[in-house]
Amino acid sequence: MQNTRIPALRPLATILAASALFAAAPAAANAGGVATFDGTTTVITGTAGADELLVSRDFEGGLSITGATAGSGCETRNGEMYATRCPVGPGGVRIAALGGNDGVSWTDWADELLPRELVQIDLGDGNDKFWASQVDGPATVRGGNGNDEIEGSRQGDDLDGGPGVDKVIGFTGDDLVRGGDGDDYLQGDSTDDRGADLIDGGAGRDTVEDWYASEWHATVTMDGIANDGFPDEHDNVIGVEQIRVGAGLDFTGDDGENHITAGEVATTSAVLVGRGGNDTLVGTDRSDQLDGGLGDDTLTGGYGNDTIVGGPGQDTIMGDRPGRCNEMHCDLSPGSAADTIDAVDGEADIISCGPGNDVVRADAADRVDADCEQVTRVNVAAGGSGPGGSGSGSGAGAGGAVAGQPFEVKTTKLRTALTKGIKVRLSGLKAGKKVTVTATASGRKVGTGSAKASGAGAATVTVRISKAGRRALAGKRKATITFRGAGLTQKATLTK
Repeated sequence: MQNTRIPALRPLATILAASALFAAAPAAANAGGVATFDGTTTVITGTAGADELLVSRDFEGGLSITGATAGSGCETRNGEMYATRCPVGPGGVRIAALGGNDGVSWTDWADELLPRELVQIDLGDGNDKFWASQVDGPATVRGGNGNDEIEGSRQGDDLDGGPGVDKVIGFTGDDLVRGGDGDDYLQGDSTDDRGADLIDGGAGRDTVEDWYASEWHATVTMDGIANDGFPDEHDNVIGVEQIRVGAGLDFTGDDGENHITAGEVATTSAVLVGRGGNDTLVGTDRSDQLDGGLGDDTLTGGYGNDTIVGGPGQDTIMGDRPGRCNEMHCDLSPGSAADTIDAVDGEADIISCGPGNDVVRADAADRVDADCEQVTRVNVAAGGSGPGGSGSGSGAGAGGAVAGQPFEVKTTKLRTALTKGIKVRLSGLKAGKKVTVTATASGRKVGTGSAKASGAGAATVTVRISKAGRRALAGKRKATITFRGAGLTQKATLTK
């Protein structure tokens, strides 16, 4: 079979980029890989050690390879940088780096690019690096076990870091960017050329850093719909715990922990809503709106005239972020921001305001710093510890209770609660009033239930554990669950 001829002259950008990639690879890399072509598919296989594989498809559609010798269907060109040449058939290209800390580069210079489904790259186990030349050549890349660095092309790539602490960057194009298991760093686009990306952190504490054009405004809603990013970008961000942007941001979280930082010097303000979980929300230097929602949240407004609502939970609220300096500049408050803070929830919060004429609504049990100028205390009696540990008494538990409104949790076994729910009784309510009780464990919402108060002002609510809650609590021998409803809080520890 006649092999496809490849011009010997290679684009300088590819050579320099490959040199940079391999300079970071292990010095004792193997050259024992093999490239073969069976008439349909080109297969490039590395070794169990550290491989350096540079693969480029030329303008005529053939492959030039360094780091692998020529096997069946390929040929050797002595004296050339790309010593191995192979044709490309309808089955495309498959690269398997196998074990070791490998470096793999892929470039497609042909007029008609191979689709990413026909470029399958498996980096295998090890701390690997993949680079798609920042030019053209989409690929499907799997990181395998290890702490991998994967950067895609200008086209739409399918990138998955796999297990490990990975760094996965789509570059440009409509990419699938997945972190896999582990605490990963993800980025859909690294330039102003935006694509419609799926960004999925997977299991672990994952970070997305994106949307850095400070003059634009981004939106992220953790709802599984492709409505995220800059206007008309259509990203879909899921399974991510930390988001850092350089722009103004509208963010709506989920029931997990969300750690969100909007752009300090953005030209638009931020609206950050944490919903459930123990969230950390940091605004811009504009006039932002922050709402922690359910959970023990940390909320920081920046230097604008911010409106901050803590929501249920023991929150830490800062109207202005602390001033700080680094080697480049000092970031200091202008001293004129007037924040409005609402921390009324019947639980003990910590509130500081910073410079400016700030207005605070707080519970009697809240700690409010002296830099808050106008403070209104809502008359909420601080509850004692109560017998909430067993879940049977009417004490306030950790959160406190409004006097005259007892909150009782019926003692039950954990395994029974998962299938039949947990009964909660409240009294002292307005007759006919609907009350909703929410259950959380470790800051995550696990169940909810509602009922109407009787003519005597009492309501018995059956809190049903959600499917996600059953997954979170299954297998535990003991679980402490916090119940919140009608401004009251009660804790109960259920055993198996």
